[in-house]
Amino acid sequence: MLRSISLAFAVAVLAPAMGSAHVAALGATPPTVAPSCEPDQPAHEIRAVDPDYPDDVAKAPDKVDVTVKVSLDADGRLLDALVAKSSGLKAFDDAALKAARRSTYAPARLGCSSVASSAIIDVVFRACDTSDDPSVAVPVLPKIPAGSKVSQPVSAIVHIEIDATGTVISAVIAQSTGDPALDREAIATAKATKFHPQTCDGKPELTDTGYEIEFDPPTPSPSPLPSHQP
Repeated sequence: MLRSISLAFAVAVLAPAMGSAHVAALGATPPTVAPSCEPDQPAHEIRAVDPDYPDDVAKAPDKVDVTVKVSLDADGRLLDALVAKSSGLKAFDDAALKAARRSTYAPARLGCSSVASSAIIDVVFRACDTSDDPSVAVPVLPKIPAGSKVSQPVSAIVHIEIDATGTVISAVIAQSTGDPALDREAIATAKATKFHPQTCDGKPELTDTGYEIEFDPPTPSPSPLPSHQP
């Protein structure tokens, strides 16, 4: 029997404490944000570890839900992980918690700074006789933004959530190209792509996955043929 595991991700930013130095600076002119700053984005998984489906459960429902809350510091290091909403079955709670602790994360970004944050991960265990992973139905080719120079192939990995209709409902950068403009185009491309959704026993369901967007160097225009003077 195949097992299907779906993950969903939500994020809350932890506001920094306002100390006396911060209060004194409130009347000052706010600093100019450098245009090279990456866009704001929530904390997200860089490498998600799929939880193991417990084998020692005598009788489990077809669908088991566990909600895990992880707390991260400004460098994305895991500070704490706990079961926010139990499935009522310890084996599944432990499996979801173990996977969350083994996963790696990127912190939330506000302006030019990484900040401490917390994230809610919804883990859904399903017992399926047959299961199909999501696949691309209608591909969309990325465009190289004006001002971005691509001299060799470069790619971004976008963490996307796909609903039961195959529509991308959320997308964040999991692995950056190093160019904020290319990263924004990668997110836009992923959101515009249509997918065949994941299925469990033939029934479409919500899932998430990593999607790689590759940018290739522009094809050089052919050199004009030399003109022949009579």
